[in-house]
Amino acid sequence: MNKVIKLSARETTLFGLLMEVRETNQLRTVMRVAGGWVRDKLLGKDSDDIDIALDDMMGRTFAEKVNQHLQLKGFETHRIGIVQANPDQSKHLETATVSILGGWVDFVNLRSETYSEHSRIPSIDFGTPEQDAFRRDFTINSLFYNINERIVEDFTGMGMTDLNNRVLRTPLPAITTFKDDPLRVMRAIRFAARFELRIDEDLWSAACDEEVHAALANKVSKERIGKELEGILQGAMPIAAFRLMHQAGISAIVFNLPEGHPALPKVSLESLEILEILRKEWEFAAEVMKSNKIMIFLATYLLPHAGEVCVIKSKKFSVSSEVIKHSVKLKNEYCDFVDHTHSTITGFISIADKVANDTSMPRSEAGHVVRAAGKHWKAAIVVAAVENHRQLKSSEAGDDSVVASIVISKFSKLLQYLHQQELENVLELRPHLKGNEVGALLGIKLGPTIGPILDDLVTFQMDNPTATKEDCERYIVSKH
Repeated sequence: MNKVIKLSARETTLFGLLMEVRETNQLRTVMRVAGGWVRDKLLGKDSDDIDIALDDMMGRTFAEKVNQHLQLKGFETHRIGIVQANPDQSKHLETATVSILGGWVDFVNLRSETYSEHSRIPSIDFGTPEQDAFRRDFTINSLFYNINERIVEDFTGMGMTDLNNRVLRTPLPAITTFKDDPLRVMRAIRFAARFELRIDEDLWSAACDEEVHAALANKVSKERIGKELEGILQGAMPIAAFRLMHQAGISAIVFNLPEGHPALPKVSLESLEILEILRKEWEFAAEVMKSNKIMIFLATYLLPHAGEVCVIKSKKFSVSSEVIKHSVKLKNEYCDFVDHTHSTITGFISIADKVANDTSMPRSEAGHVVRAAGKHWKAAIVVAAVENHRQLKSSEAGDDSVVASIVISKFSKLLQYLHQQELENVLELRPHLKGNEVGALLGIKLGPTIGPILDDLVTFQMDNPTATKEDCERYIVSKH
């Protein structure tokens, strides 16, 4: 791999401007771009994530000098953003963020770290480039681009070789690195999956270590685990990352189920494998996953727990939503989707079977399932197809691709049916009569009895899509 980084026009101008700041202020500061930008540029990828490490001053101080220089040259300047040290969010050092030439640049000083036994939050000191490189998570992220000299620096002596050989390795012994910061186990899995890297034997042994697992469970906040999980789910290869989590034995730590509900990581992983097959072979699934990937992955992984309920402080919650909300601290939107999706799986499979077998059913039967699934009903259909595949595979001997073709054919017919029956916008359907109108027709007061009548009216309208308001009035009077 070529050790020379080819700069873009903007990067060339930016780094030239930073050198002017250094010279104008008669500084001896060595400026180094650190981490991901260097890695990505060496891999031939563009990157806007420019983090600059300074060897002799705080990021805030240098950022102020940058803004002063920009003003002198007549450039537009912006307020310096200061990201305070926040160990709970893995920000161990104050970072200054500046907008320069239309892009954001972070400035921070080089650092060294020492960890205490019971915390993943390190003590921070000014450090040398070597100390800063060795305290980084992986060798491929320990490379620097020296702006002063326009060269790549590899202070660990392993970064370039590992990047060239596609190896994921820690600069220090992996067991030490992971015990110091157990979250790096998940980060290792995310990087290995994202860049399709071979995991170093020492790193993998540490990732599977029981003491490291205990530290991950006890030293790392759920919020940090959830954020790292979200990074995995947003990546290009989440299925590969989930395989690695399963193999390393940390799935049950990440998805910490309520007491009395044992984890079933093998079944969960099998469900994800089916999802991957459907994504590759079914254009509809691939398209829907572009905008709903995280929700679909969560609902699929938690399929073995669909319908399970736990009791917490005398209140009932679905096991799946409890895991999403409290074990990995993700958005409530994900909880709602998973609950709605799990509750409609049986319904979607049922109507798909009826359509495939030309079994008659009222239009409202399909309409109610779509309405119950909510605005992400297409994503719910993908998850239902995964479950149907799993059911068919367990009940019938058959190759995955054969079963997949059966399921895809069946659910494609369902989608065609929903289109032909104009049920794709059924969520927008509203009863032609309001509650007070129903009450006046039947001579009853507004109250809890009105709701079921309006629901029945929606069913009537789904079965009679051309029904007028007068038709609805006649129906209500005759039925109720």
